Amino acid sequence: KNLQILDDDIHLRADLKLVDGEPMLCLYDKDGNARVHLTLTEGEPSLDFFNDEGITQLRLKLFNGNPGVLLYDENEVYRANLSLTSGKPWLSFKDGNGVLQLKLDSGLTGPLGLAIYDSDGTNSYFP
Repeated sequence: KNLQILDDDIHLRADLKLVDGEPMLCLYDKDGNARVHLTLTEGEPSLDFFNDEGITQLRLKLFNGNPGVLLYDENEVYRANLSLTSGKPWLSFKDGNGVLQLKLDSGLTGPLGLAIYDSDGTNSYFP
């Protein structure tokens, strides 16, 4: 079951459907490319924005009830995250392979901390 909205030229512009039993609203540009998805996954909302090539660039999401903003590169690799966990903000950056490089947190594991990771996955904290 789905509901589609077409423009005057009979091009699909919006689509509301169920995917694996969860609702999804898709918005399309005039060329028929998906540009925005609003979804629920296991009851948690996610809003994804795509570039004109269909690559995810931005995701706004709740993770176990905690808000997060994720940024993706041109290869759809998740590169940066700004989130709240238990009411405390944290920021992380990943390299082009998705490997964590830097994390700044506001006391998730103690005092304000900065972790810098090297290529083999080891890190150093600078509280």
